[in-house]
Amino acid sequence: MPAVVEMYIDGFKNITDTTLQFREPISILLAPNNFGKTNIINAIEFAMMIVNTIPRRQELIIRRNGYTSNNIRENLKKPNSFSFGIKITNDNKSIEYSFKVSPVKGVEDEIIRVGSNTVFNREGNNGYIYGKQLTSPINQYNLFITSQIDINDAKRMQKYSEVIKYISLIRDTFFNMSDMLCNRQSMTIQMNPNEKINSFELEEEIANDVYLLKVNNLAQFNRLTGIFKKLFPYIKAIRVVPVFYGENEAEPETDQPDAYRLEFDSENKHRPELFRQLSEGTRDIFLLLLTVFLRQNKPILAIEEIENGIHPSLYRKVLNLLTETCKDIKLLVTTHSPSIVRNFDNRSFSSFYIGIPNIQGNARFATFKESARSEIRNEASENETSAGEMIFDMMSGTKSDIKKLEGWFDA
Repeated sequence: MPAVVEMYIDGFKNITDTTLQFREPISILLAPNNFGKTNIINAIEFAMMIVNTIPRRQELIIRRNGYTSNNIRENLKKPNSFSFGIKITNDNKSIEYSFKVSPVKGVEDEIIRVGSNTVFNREGNNGYIYGKQLTSPINQYNLFITSQIDINDAKRMQKYSEVIKYISLIRDTFFNMSDMLCNRQSMTIQMNPNEKINSFELEEEIANDVYLLKVNNLAQFNRLTGIFKKLFPYIKAIRVVPVFYGENEAEPETDQPDAYRLEFDSENKHRPELFRQLSEGTRDIFLLLLTVFLRQNKPILAIEEIENGIHPSLYRKVLNLLTETCKDIKLLVTTHSPSIVRNFDNRSFSSFYIGIPNIQGNARFATFKESARSEIRNEASENETSAGEMIFDMMSGTKSDIKKLEGWFDA
């Protein structure tokens, strides 16, 4: 599977000129509330939406300019453009793809680079493969990588066939990244009397997912249960149990169960606990792990506000166990908790992207340059605090605090 190593985002809502380099297994977006952490994830999803849709719907999506500009109300005639770029590696090759779209002009730029070679670029409706212009124009509101281009020249067709391989790789990456957000809103099972039926159905869906994971990939199931038991040592065993509701005259007899349920054997408890009997935070962590292991075919997964429902003492354990276990995917985590930074290893400074506001209301996230790390640690030590807490305080501090932070950022 191709690895995603970098992304570039500009012009989505309040996000400007932000490059994320996925150097570590887990990258963390740290910023105050209402700053733009979720907008980063939404921008990636918006790019997936543009690329993964059929060409005739691309115009509709691109023209929805409210998605691509935070200044749209101020200037309806000149809405912002949305730029997105992605760099992937495959078979020791670096492949870069980027596009720029606007509601008025459609696709303004689109480029594919392999190593140092530009294999495709466009200017408006004109496309160029290795510098040679295509005879067929490209629709103003269609991306080249989703368009069908007629080429009659045999020599140029050979070049185009090369480009098709890179297009397929890029499109597969975008397709695999769709549905990248671990949506945790439905994770909590409510046990109010009026919602019992729905809670049982949700519990059965979760148990069915665990059953399918066990049947289809026993190694991943064992990793999931192993991590969960490390986090909660009092849980000794996890079972997926078939459930039979009894015969139904309208349906033929079958050996297939009607559903599955999860059972957890715990220390000092004579009976197994059902999933809904676990605490809310414990269920959240189990569902987070399950989502990650079910989506091991995705190059990147996003988790919003991982601190919700998780005790601070478990932050580091959860993140480190995911780092050790998930070798083939990258995790993008948003947080506004200094505890996340405090509980992460100092060596992982490059995994943090810090957001600081400016007077225009735009948001840009950046990581720290190598030379600043010792200075940050020394200053935190002098102030008798952790680097994470000091950085977190500075984000909401004085102008001089903001200026100092910006001086530490990697350009």
